[in-house]
Amino acid sequence: MLGLGVTLVSLALISLPTFVSGLQQPEMVADPAFPSTIASYSWFTASLSRDRFDAATLLYQNGMGVESGDFPQSVLLSADGSSYRRFDEVESLSIAEDQGDPASSVLSPDGTFAVVGSAGRTGEVQVVTLRDGRRVSIPVGANRTALPICIGSDGRTVLLGTSDDVINRYAPEPGLGLASLDLQTGRLRDYPELNDLRAAALSPDGGQIVATSERGTELIDANTGLVTDSLTAQPMALDGDAWSPDGRSIALVDQSAPVDQSALVIVNAAGPRPGTRHLPLVGIEYAWAIGWRDPSTVLVHGVIDAQANTSGLFWVDATTGAQELIGSYAPNFTGAALGGADAARDLIPQWRVADLPADRGPPPFSLGLLAAACTGLIAKRTASRLMTRL
Repeated sequence: MLGLGVTLVSLALISLPTFVSGLQQPEMVADPAFPSTIASYSWFTASLSRDRFDAATLLYQNGMGVESGDFPQSVLLSADGSSYRRFDEVESLSIAEDQGDPASSVLSPDGTFAVVGSAGRTGEVQVVTLRDGRRVSIPVGANRTALPICIGSDGRTVLLGTSDDVINRYAPEPGLGLASLDLQTGRLRDYPELNDLRAAALSPDGGQIVATSERGTELIDANTGLVTDSLTAQPMALDGDAWSPDGRSIALVDQSAPVDQSALVIVNAAGPRPGTRHLPLVGIEYAWAIGWRDPSTVLVHGVIDAQANTSGLFWVDATTGAQELIGSYAPNFTGAALGGADAARDLIPQWRVADLPADRGPPPFSLGLLAAACTGLIAKRTASRLMTRL
């Protein structure tokens, strides 16, 4: 029995390089687009497993908190800017501690695959290709939990939040450790100095990690695991795509200020001593810096009105703070908000923003059965009435 187990593990490891080599040479996405209006929540959005596409430009959660008549969905927006699909592979890994929310996932820089992790002690993470739904499970340690938080620019290095217990992402202190995983070799490296992780991001050259924890925001040498500098004394909102393309700047958001006073914080990480700029985000109650268009322009997802659950994506000038709304979101009668947005880093600079229709694909199979049953019932009643008249 032991021999069989070793054989299966060996086969799994052998298959990893072949799988990832395909990811490292993706077909270029032609003319990626982004909608000026992001579609609202719908029960009729098809699942990705039924109707696939090659690459996604945005991965997000639709339905945050408790709304009327909805349940949280993990949604992928295709690189064409029009096609919306539920990421059911992510939703299927949700556990009770997720409080109805989908499992944790991050989108690859080119948008062709995602890394998914359960908050339960599954001992693995899964790599899912969007084009064909192929899954590869990569071990992270028996009975261990790992949540993906960032995929490096090389498309193979993943930063993970780890624990030896089930993770409650909504606890004040989830107690996460930090580790990096090589998708090609399966090599896992722990950073034991950090045991209260909140978020982290890997620099474009893979040499540094910026991480937030109870100690604040720090720079970590990715090779030695040593803290090299303290950027802020307090934790800040940090996204896995926080580094600028040239690796010289880091985008953070200070959410400690009163409502309507969120600020984008730009850290100069290239000098002998990092300096910071605070840029007020006007008309935005809460925000997350989720990527860069170029070394001087940050992509910000901002909540415009928390009561109405309206939000938008903005270009923000990293020097002046000037804002441009490029994509707006407003909920329908359900009130379902958009949150947890993760953009395909390499596609952001190519976005063509346009007024685009929403393609939700074929209705979910269960709704199709319900529609067929209703149609059959109506047809049966109509036939019965006709027979009665005859």
